[in-house]
Amino acid sequence: ENPRVDLDLVYVIEAAGEARSTARIVPLQLYVDGKVVPVGGVATVATHPAYRRRGLAGRLTRHALYELRGRGVHLSLLHPFDPAFYRRYGFELATEGLSYTLKPADLPVSSERHRVRGYSGDDLPEMMALQDEEAALHPCCVRRSESWWRLALDLSGEKAADYGHRAAVYEREGRLEGYVLYRHSDTGRAPRRVLRVPELLARTPAARSGLHSFLAAHAPRISELEYEAPRADPLHPFLDT
Repeated sequence: ENPRVDLDLVYVIEAAGEARSTARIVPLQLYVDGKVVPVGGVATVATHPAYRRRGLAGRLTRHALYELRGRGVHLSLLHPFDPAFYRRYGFELATEGLSYTLKPADLPVSSERHRVRGYSGDDLPEMMALQDEEAALHPCCVRRSESWWRLALDLSGEKAADYGHRAAVYEREGRLEGYVLYRHSDTGRAPRRVLRVPELLARTPAARSGLHSFLAAHAPRISELEYEAPRADPLHPFLDT
């Protein structure tokens, strides 16, 4: 039912009429030296607990890479549970991320916040162009498809609980200069509200200031902020604490 799944790229090891291990390849595009090249994303590698440590996941991984080569795709990537596990198959660390846990009030505030507004469907082409522009500057950065964006920003569909994000954009003189993706979540019995921010992209310092101030304005309703950032674009230089 997932439009991003190609059944020809789903692999299963079966025995005695049951599936014991699975894996699939997600066709993607990757920026390498500013150019877009095809790449296979290894995903959904899973083995039934009763049959783990028998080499099944390794067999599927090797098979998936063999199938990719047969299709003329010579690059592959994945998000591993353990980088050491996949080194034996030729994978190596390509990038790292930073995770911050802080209070919204820890973020600086700025008058640029008045240029921030909620996302609308008409903003999607400019948001995609912003991300493409940034991605092309970094090696091994995935180029996102329009279907990825529509799934990530769909707050009304059945997948919203798993994928849906809210978004805000920074607009100056009719042009988008940045955006932030975020989600609210309640955790536990206590009224602890968490704001998760998986991505903030700013083309200009003013856009960054405005978006940071937008997040800071969630206090005191939000008690905790979980902020993800690439290592090349850290958050801590902008914090007072």
